[in-house]
Amino acid sequence: MELVIKNIQSKSDKKLFIDLAKRIGLETATLTLSEKEDYALGEAIKDGRKSGYAEEADVIYILKKKMGK
Repeated sequence: MELVIKNIQSKSDKKLFIDLAKRIGLETATLTLSEKEDYALGEAIKDGRKSGYAEEADVIYILKKKMGK
């Protein structure tokens, strides 16, 4: 199973994207801000584990980057 996360700003684009995904037989889910933050934090933790000790500033940078900020 693969996971694709796309941050969509407008409601009309979101509806279009979900309708298209359903039409071609893909599952969709909408994440809350809290769920997106949890996912980004988990990814940052995994990245930190791969490279050993992670500086706090690096973790913050990665989180912001993953959240599109």
